[in-house]
Amino acid sequence: MEENDEMNNNLITERAVLKSIPEEDREFIFSEFSDAKITKCLYDEEPMTDINRN
Repeated sequence: MEENDEMNNNLITERAVLKSIPEEDREFIFSEFSDAKITKCLYDEEPMTDINRN
């Protein structure tokens, strides 16, 4: 992905900038959200089971 493509996926408001998650961080984020202890504390949902799920 080119830098301009990443910038276009960012949400920018007057008070915040929400940046898109880089592809290279995808596996780390999945590992965190597939851990039952972490998901229970963070957002009380079932752990993720598929990295390709939207």
